[in-house]
Amino acid sequence: MYLAALAGFTVFYGLEHLAASDRAGGEGSGQHDRTVFLLHTGGFAVYVAMVSYAMVRGAGAGDILVAWYALAMGLHFLSLDHSLLLEHQQPYLKFGRHILAAAVLVGWLLAAFFLASGPILHVLLGVIAGGVIINSMISELPPEKQGRFWPFVLGAGLYALLLLASRPPGES
Repeated sequence: MYLAALAGFTVFYGLEHLAASDRAGGEGSGQHDRTVFLLHTGGFAVYVAMVSYAMVRGAGAGDILVAWYALAMGLHFLSLDHSLLLEHQQPYLKFGRHILAAAVLVGWLLAAFFLASGPILHVLLGVIAGGVIINSMISELPPEKQGRFWPFVLGAGLYALLLLASRPPGES
């Protein structure tokens, strides 16, 4: 699972690096911009489908856990939506949002018809965890030296308590 999280972290860092390299290159006029948009959006479509799959497959874990997961990922997706809109503007408004919305349905359909084994599901969750970490760092944390450490620690601590409180009884 740790290797899968590292892989997810690396893949999504690579997607961000690709987009940042394109930004640094200035305004292009064609194929390169389109390719970067398609790779960036396509990578996030796979991510969204994986999250949707995990949400459907996790439904047996308990309603409260799935509800917290859905809320957390929904808020995370709002942040990603904003970041992708800022990054790609018109192409994202015209196509990208629809691609990501379709990815939610694809993940749901895959979960409805294909049951991944336990080890595969653990790898999937690891990739998602790595993606959540890097994407949160990129789009949700303030730039260097503009953040506030203690409020961040307080929020992380409160979230950890929330996770522990929502754990089913008897689970360690």
